[in-house]
Amino acid sequence: GQAHYFDVSNIGDVDGYNAYMMFSNHYENIDIYNGVLWNYDSFYEKNHFDWTSSISWNYSDDLTFTLKGENLLDKAQTYNIFRINPLTGSQLAPINLSSFDQRISIELEYLF
Repeated sequence: GQAHYFDVSNIGDVDGYNAYMMFSNHYENIDIYNGVLWNYDSFYEKNHFDWTSSISWNYSDDLTFTLKGENLLDKAQTYNIFRINPLTGSQLAPINLSSFDQRISIELEYLF
């Protein structure tokens, strides 16, 4: 059968659009990667971007060094998490969480 839902929040229709572009290249023993995730939703009416980039140096067949940055623009989509104090029933300040944390990492990969 078909499920029937009703809009309890009176938001109406919310449209979302996403796109992903990836660019990668290899030159001798260097690998370069760039990826951009774009997200738009009609509820917040905002554009969100997540740019991730990395460069890897393949020192040998068994050893690779990588420098990687995630959410470099710090503009990834965030969500408000609404909370209620169970003891008092009062609403607490919302927490704004991102799907992707902004970070830079250095990685060492060794294959045994």
